[in-house]
Amino acid sequence: MIKHLLNDTAVVKSVSSVNEYDEYTFSEPKNIKCNIEFAQKVDVSPVLSEQTHPVRMFCHETVNLNDVVTYKNKEYKAVQVNEYNDLDGNPMFYEVFLL
Repeated sequence: MIKHLLNDTAVVKSVSSVNEYDEYTFSEPKNIKCNIEFAQKVDVSPVLSEQTHPVRMFCHETVNLNDVVTYKNKEYKAVQVNEYNDLDGNPMFYEVFLL
């Protein structure tokens, strides 16, 4: 359904396990076809204002929480993953929010 929109390529490193120091170990990186959208958001608090650049990625490959996505030499962490299914319940595509 969205295959013709997947014009970008990103590298995903999936979390394979957590060691005794609560550090993630990652699997081998893999290239995936995706569509990436950037936004600009300013979170203002009484102490300071922080500018973040949230990213939304659409893809057919499974991406899990805490996976690391590299796009144009910048690393992002998957903080939310939404799976969209067809009428039969099969996954059609994933929407991944990255920070």
